[in-house]
Amino acid sequence: RFISARQQVIQTTKLRASFKLYFCMNLLEASVKDAVTQAMDEAKASSSEQKKIIFQLGTNNWQWADEAAPGSGILHEMQHKAYNAMSDVVSYSIYPSRLHSTQEIADNKEDLVRIYKLDDSIPVCESSSPVSKRRWHGMSQEDVDAYRTNLENLTYDYLVDIEKKHGANSIYFCIAHHTFMNCVVLRNVMRKRESNGLSLPFCLVFCHGTGLKMYQNELNEEEPYKTEFPPKFYPWINEPGIFSNADKKGYINFLLANSTKVTDQFTKLFPKFGKDRCLINYPGYNESMFKYTAGLKLGEVLKSLALRSIVLGDDQKEEVKQTDYVIGSDVEYDALVLFIGKLADWKRMDYVMDASEIYDEAFKAANKKVLTLCVGGGIKENQVHYLKHLGGLKNKNIFYVGPQMQPILCQLCNVAAVGVFPSKNEPFGMVFIETLACGTPVIGAKSGGPIDFIDDKVGVLIEESDDRLVMVKDLATQITAFVNNDEKSKKREECIKRAKQFDVVGMQMKLLSELEPLLKSEK
Repeated sequence: RFISARQQVIQTTKLRASFKLYFCMNLLEASVKDAVTQAMDEAKASSSEQKKIIFQLGTNNWQWADEAAPGSGILHEMQHKAYNAMSDVVSYSIYPSRLHSTQEIADNKEDLVRIYKLDDSIPVCESSSPVSKRRWHGMSQEDVDAYRTNLENLTYDYLVDIEKKHGANSIYFCIAHHTFMNCVVLRNVMRKRESNGLSLPFCLVFCHGTGLKMYQNELNEEEPYKTEFPPKFYPWINEPGIFSNADKKGYINFLLANSTKVTDQFTKLFPKFGKDRCLINYPGYNESMFKYTAGLKLGEVLKSLALRSIVLGDDQKEEVKQTDYVIGSDVEYDALVLFIGKLADWKRMDYVMDASEIYDEAFKAANKKVLTLCVGGGIKENQVHYLKHLGGLKNKNIFYVGPQMQPILCQLCNVAAVGVFPSKNEPFGMVFIETLACGTPVIGAKSGGPIDFIDDKVGVLIEESDDRLVMVKDLATQITAFVNNDEKSKKREECIKRAKQFDVVGMQMKLLSELEPLLKSEK
């Protein structure tokens, strides 16, 4: 019995020792794991301190061979690439597309881009784009909510994956492109991050201007705005205070405006957002695409491009078709007047059409043949509207050729005598910069963004007027003078020099240097 009791004591003691050893080993293993995890997070954080991690949420698609991008999509793509060209910055981006998915992106091993795949066209705020068929105001609330929810989920997961790669608290700031849906998405994503104990990076919005136009249309009680833009989204964006709590994390903290005019428009619509939180971030242009090429001849370029005009069907109803006629195949033109812009009323393509009636007669009297090309995309309804207007003109040297890809636009900008873009309150005017970069002077209207950078050294801005005929005549007068006086030869060098001020990498480096002290003071 004594021996049996002694053995029990020994076994119990061994068992207790085993438990103690097991417990201690688990504690040690947990401590080692925690130490390793902490060291890895510190290493990632240290690495991320050396690089600024930026996330951008885009509104429009980037450029694909079969999916032309509107201006804001092109700008987002350029800014993304500009940031990643810097040694101390990494940019991640999401953008929507109807035709393409993330898996199709070439050279995306670092997962720098994800695509928000849509089953329908990308919604637009107030007009149209080369790839857009629908407005937000034409969508059901159910469709609007589904768009928002799906994008929120994609954005939340992407930010989590970015932080797994670079460490917690590594995101320097997030940018929402446009002052509409993406701002709501970021706000809701930040709310979810906060509830899950995740950090809240600074949130910025890049204001392209079209969202503001939608809000202004909603506040306009005149027709057709009252019918087409009922007050739906301006109250919706105001309700959660997205632009009213700029000093709080999880809301929009800073505005990046593409012109001083846009800053004024934004703060008028959202007066609680202080102007001290608004920075001017001029869009840069694609220098590798838009540049002057010496020796290009108008006739040779027209023949090589083989552009065909787009017209209404023979019955003049709502059939839109491309003709077989190659523009310039049987006519030697002396000069080209070029309009580029989406089919929206404020772009005023019809003003250029009407002006062409006047200057075409003047050039005929001087025995000159001057071609006018109208380039731009839009929904069928808008195409029909402008083609009917075009069909009523006497001038047979003006053609509409639809939207064109950037390489073609570059060639046209190079051989044009003048670019004519008389938009009313153009938010910025990227097409002005791209045309200048090709050595061609520009004519616009004295309103909006172009006021900041167009003067008589590179072109002219005609006075705004409520009298359409006055503006049409002024356009015709200036176009005639620019062609007859060969203003392009006189202004070419200054045009190229002016455009170089808008180098996209330089613009983003300038922005980062201006933002850094502001963000540090907010922490």
